[in-house]
Amino acid sequence: MLLREIAFKCPSCGALCEDEVEDPGFDGLREKPEDAEGILRQKILCTTCGSDIDLEVRNNGAALLVTISGHHDSEVIVGNNVLDQSAAFEHWIDEMAIVPEVTFERTMDDLAILSEASIDASSRRVLNRMILTSYFAAIEQYLYGRLVRLVSNDTEAMLRLVSTDRELKAMKFTLAEFAQQPKLVEVEVMKRLQNLMWHNFEIVNQLYKAVLNKSIFPTAENRSYLNRMTEARHDCVHRNGYDKNDMRVNVTEDSLDDLRNALKAMYGCVDDAYREYQKEPGRQKATKMQIANALAKYSKAASTSTTSV
Repeated sequence: MLLREIAFKCPSCGALCEDEVEDPGFDGLREKPEDAEGILRQKILCTTCGSDIDLEVRNNGAALLVTISGHHDSEVIVGNNVLDQSAAFEHWIDEMAIVPEVTFERTMDDLAILSEASIDASSRRVLNRMILTSYFAAIEQYLYGRLVRLVSNDTEAMLRLVSTDRELKAMKFTLAEFAQQPKLVEVEVMKRLQNLMWHNFEIVNQLYKAVLNKSIFPTAENRSYLNRMTEARHDCVHRNGYDKNDMRVNVTEDSLDDLRNALKAMYGCVDDAYREYQKEPGRQKATKMQIANALAKYSKAASTSTTSV
């Protein structure tokens, strides 16, 4: 849990209030970027007049925003911004201590067992839709965790991503901004990866090709199939299992097996590429200081009523 120091004037008596608030974090794996923001409400006691002050704390992925309920024009100062963002970056990296491939494999096995449950037909349709979306969640977490761990520990991987990804490559910063925030590049990369929808396999594929120089799709057939199943996922998540023509998406046990096998093939392809990358001559994990130094140098250069799936 990250705590942030704040300071503001009490709206009741005008006295200076200094305290800490909890950082609600930012969840980059949410369906929509706006849903990824962490929000919490916290009470702070004014030690001068005894008033309870209600605060709203919001993490938008770039900064911590704190407002006083009923007094939105009142200024709330949030600690040392440079130190705060650095701490957030370090905390984000620490969260990657979980091994992505282990989590993925366990989740896939658990879902396969769950799919064998003996239930009635109506409940089976609901369960199958839930399992389908959970299969996608498993691969999304793996793709996210694997790339984050890679670029956060390898200078060359970070530079490949920054110099190739269209959004990151287009960013421009002043020397003053770099002086104020030494970890500016890392923070922007973090925001980019956190805001990404990881079931958008075509965009994810571009990022992995930039870093590992290999597609996440083992075959053209796998690519076509998973992009089509992504549409089925969308229908299950947003339309309760119906497509845009109001036709039920028929998720069967066989189709779940096919999806599971296709996602495991993608996982195997990415994992093989990662391990081959790690075997390259001279490959070693860089320290965070080495990454910062390298980035600083780079920044200066600059058919029926049912649709089967």
